[in-house]
Amino acid sequence: TPETIPETTPEETEPEETTSEETESSTQETTPEGDSSVEQPTSEQETTPQKKYPEGLALDENGVWKYYKNGEICTSYTGLTLYYGTWYYVEKGVLNWNYTGLTNYYGTWYYVKGGRLDWGYTGLTKYYETWYYVEKGILNWNYTGLTNYYGTWYYVQRGILNWNYTGLTNYYGTWYYVKGGRLDWGYIGLTNYYGIWYYVQK
Repeated sequence: TPETIPETTPEETEPEETTSEETESSTQETTPEGDSSVEQPTSEQETTPQKKYPEGLALDENGVWKYYKNGEICTSYTGLTLYYGTWYYVEKGVLNWNYTGLTNYYGTWYYVKGGRLDWGYTGLTKYYETWYYVEKGILNWNYTGLTNYYGTWYYVQRGILNWNYTGLTNYYGTWYYVKGGRLDWGYIGLTNYYGIWYYVQK
């Protein structure tokens, strides 16, 4: 089991369907005609075939993607699983296409959008009433600075939006004034930053 998910962006693909013909052909035994040593299936066996599911994601007979372990649906599992180069979010054994948010996988927090890990996302996301900063699909605990979210600039401190911060912050060589966690474009006046007073003008 990998320690962390590779940071390269895998080519996104839809989980591929395994056809019933493929499944049957891989599990049926070939019997030479007229061999009396091979037991013939009963009518009950013929009407209730046993479908063998692989480990990981597979499409069930109702068209639902489920997570299998030891041939059975693993309802105790919630988290990420790799399927043909794409990471998917499974919730209680079922692929959840509606989930968007954070999930922890082996100690690292990842951003999922629409049931898939989104390597391209950088920005804020809300998780249990707290806003976190994600960079390229991974929660970045080391980031402190500004980030734009739907047209508003917010102040992030160590990966978490800090609603209590009021003061100056440097962003790409320019100092900005933040009030209550948001960049305040209209502020004109003095502000104290590490014991020194500065004059801010818009």
